[in-house]
Amino acid sequence: MFVGHLCIEKLLKAYYIKATRTHCFSTHNLLRICQHAKLKLTQEQKEDFAMITTFNIKARYDDYKQSFNKKCTKEFADKWIEKIKSYRQWIKELLK
Repeated sequence: MFVGHLCIEKLLKAYYIKATRTHCFSTHNLLRICQHAKLKLTQEQKEDFAMITTFNIKARYDDYKQSFNKKCTKEFADKWIEKIKSYRQWIKELLK
């Protein structure tokens, strides 16, 4: 889940650079990157990116890891891996 977040983050930062012609600021917040890049998102995309952002935070800090590990069932992981793959492809299309 953590690596999926990193994948989306790096692609969105590439989009930010393409859209603004400037270096992206330091953040792991996917919604913030989209907002500053003026990337229009649906409500569902906003909610998904907010959730995917938590994969970074919850995987990095010990106090969140235990509760996240309990939440991260196979079904939960499969669902989010598919969403991350889909967003990966969508952002790659935007970069063409």
